[in-house]
Order: sequence, then C-alpha cells, then structure tokens
Amino acid sequence: MGKLKILASGDSPQAQAQKRGKLFEELMAEVLQQLGYEIDRIPNTNYAGMEIDIEGRSIATGIPLYAECKYSETNIDSPKLQAFFGKYMTRWLKDNKSHGLFIAIPGLNSHAKGFYNDNVRNHSEITFRILEEDDVIDLLCKSQFIVHPETIAKNIPSSIGLPEIGACFIQIKGCFGFNILSLVGEGYPTKSQSLMRKEHLCQKEQLWTT
Repeated sequence: MGKLKILASGDSPQAQAQKRGKLFEELMAEVLQQLGYEIDRIPNTNYAGMEIDIEGRSIATGIPLYAECKYSETNIDSPKLQAFFGKYMTRWLKDNKSHGLFIAIPGLNSHAKGFYNDNVRNHSEITFRILEEDDVIDLLCKSQFIVHPETIAKNIPSSIGLPEIGACFIQIKGCFGFNILSLVGEGYPTKSQSLMRKEHLCQKEQLWTT
C-alpha cells in the first residue's frame, strides 16, 4: 500500500501544518459527499464550545455524521481520539443513531488503538469508525480522486524500471499518484512517474449524490 502526503506552503512550520490540516478536512468532506453524505459544515464549526471538523448526514437515511480529521507525520495519540470521542458522545446522547468517524493519517499509536479496542470497537449501540492511511487511500481511489500507486506500478513496463516506492500526494491544485523507479541495470531509485487524477480539488459546490 502507498503513502498519503498532504502538501501545503506557509511562512512557518505551524502555518504549513494548519494549511495541511484544512486541506485534509476539505478533501475528506468531498470524499464523504461521493460516498453519499450531505455535508452541512466544514471545517471548524463550534457547538457548545467544542469544535467538529465535519458535520453532515446520510442522503439515503438522514442519519447524522460527525467526523474528525487528523493529519500528522507521526501516529495520532490517545488524547486526540478521546477528545473527539467525547464530542461525538454529546451528539450521540441526543440522537443514538449518530455516526462518528475519526480519520487519522498515518494512523493511531498503540495507546489510541488500546482505547478504541477497550471502549469503542465492540460497543453494540455506538457506530464509531476509525479510518487510517490505507483506508483513506482506498476511499480516494474508489471515489476516483486518484489512481492508486499500485495501479500506476502495474502499468510501468518492466523494460523501463522497477517501482520501489508508491505515494499519493494531495495539494490545492489536485491529487496525484506517484512512484519512484529503479531503472533497469541500476541498483537504486533514479526516476519517478506520476499521474494526476483530479484538478481543482477544493471546489465548493456539491458534486455528488447517491
């Protein structure tokens, strides 16, 4: 499976991180639209003093959806998951059909996974799901935002080179899959091949329905 990278400019590392986070939220809102959700608010709406990144509802059933998007260079820790779970539960107490979605890139660390497994995973009355890097890449491919790095790799003639590293890059102008190649006769990666899949990522109009 490939890697997912969000690219954004900024005057400082903090500014870049904020832009990456916002871009990731907008991307996932578009993906959720493709999957049959009407998105009401993105991002950073404030309800009773607690922010929710994405709020929406299923077009087919009307069931509310509350989603949190976390993008980092390292695995997301337990306090961030617990904080969102608390926000979700305040909504669930008002409507126990509500769905919660925690989207974590690259994934959860061991403590966060432990919290989820011990308190959430097997709770029959709660619909709360975790999406990690591989899950998100699969959704991006199914929603036709990107071509999967493995698909690109399969279409590279063996006479050109051997795919070594696959990644999906997200930027404000679009999404693309990317592979680094080792050319025939060379023992280390020296070339790359990429394929743009969707331009103008953050369009504001609703693009999809079920």
